[in-house]
Amino acid sequence: MKFQAGNKAGVGHGRPKNKFKDEIEKVFADYNPLQKLKEMAEDEETGKELRFQCRKELAQYYAPKLKAVEHSGDVGLAITHDLAIAEMAKKLEQLEEEHSTE
Repeated sequence: MKFQAGNKAGVGHGRPKNKFKDEIEKVFADYNPLQKLKEMAEDEETGKELRFQCRKELAQYYAPKLKAVEHSGDVGLAITHDLAIAEMAKKLEQLEEEHSTE
């Protein structure tokens, strides 16, 4: 799919190329920064802290960070629910004791 000039969905014909990026790609044609991070993370001669940082950086590409989730609602319901479970557990214990003594 070609993009036309002024198309906000992608780079159009009217937009200049990034010359710096082109030069970097020429100089480092076979360089893969993720592969280099992986190699550093696996190299035992790399310091422990640096290996950890490499793995931490690589992890972002395998498991994206989760967004914060805001919970809202009546807090009283959760407390009531917890109390009901505690009461049920207590009754269950009583029934088990009664059953074991019979």
